[in-house]
Amino acid sequence: MAARRILKFLPLAFAAALVCCRGYDTIPAEEADWQRIAPTLVGTPADRIERCAGPPLRSAPQAPGVATLTYRAADLKNYCEVTLSVRDGRIAGFTVDYDAPEFLWLRSGINYCGRIFAQCVR
Repeated sequence: MAARRILKFLPLAFAAALVCCRGYDTIPAEEADWQRIAPTLVGTPADRIERCAGPPLRSAPQAPGVATLTYRAADLKNYCEVTLSVRDGRIAGFTVDYDAPEFLWLRSGINYCGRIFAQCVR
């Protein structure tokens, strides 16, 4: 009797799992986007990054010819924040902070960095 009850709800459970995991298949592509863009960031004109990644979350001038641009992609507790140091209109360096506690040990969150720059590598 209990087995029939379980089998009755199995299609519903499968559908719920499918809806909950929607988008999970894009993670490898987003991680690959980050792996492609990260080595090319330093030396890239900042205006080129702004054209493909969009306007930054924050932009802070530091001194004449020096600025900091901050990009962030997030949902729930998962995020990536990339801070670009700009000198004379070009990316001079960057720092990255990311985490994906929603995925526990399965994913690091680096795919959120790829989401920021996806249009820059395509």
